[in-house]
Amino acid sequence: MYPQTHRQSQGELYSHAKYGVEDYPANLDCLYEIHASEDREIIIEIVELDIEESNRCMFDFVSISDYNSDTPYYFCGDKPPSFPTVISSSVAVVTFTSDAGHGGRGFKLVYRTQQKPLNDSYECGLAPSLPKRRRKRLIGGSPVTLGQWPWIVSLWEKNIFQCGATLLNSNWLLTAAHCIPK
Repeated sequence: MYPQTHRQSQGELYSHAKYGVEDYPANLDCLYEIHASEDREIIIEIVELDIEESNRCMFDFVSISDYNSDTPYYFCGDKPPSFPTVISSSVAVVTFTSDAGHGGRGFKLVYRTQQKPLNDSYECGLAPSLPKRRRKRLIGGSPVTLGQWPWIVSLWEKNIFQCGATLLNSNWLLTAAHCIPK
């Protein structure tokens, strides 16, 4: 199956060709791709939704995902989500699937691309979740929390591992004395 590809910076997608005129037919399997440049994110809003409702959207559904994602967002029923889906990669994948049963009106979604937000709150050498006032310079100084990492390097000589070391700053490492030749 080849996707219907959209490369405009904004647009609309419909569940089927006769959206607004006829209910969607049975046994549909539609694939859409929305492409953006690497420096942009894709914002998708489902503005109209009338798809057979079922537990976990097992029968008829529209799904939205990142091109590389194994976990799409599934939508069905008659209430559009009150929030947009934001895809941070350059390709969003939208699928629409219907089973052999009776369908509804379908869906209409709008999409747009926007510049990815610049994140200048990161400082080189700092873990995002590690506040500056709690930084420890030595491994074993305190337990780490999720998202933190110890500042460890490996010392090699002639492609042979010699020792580990701890990064103190951009110029200095701390290691055991026996690791450095005299």
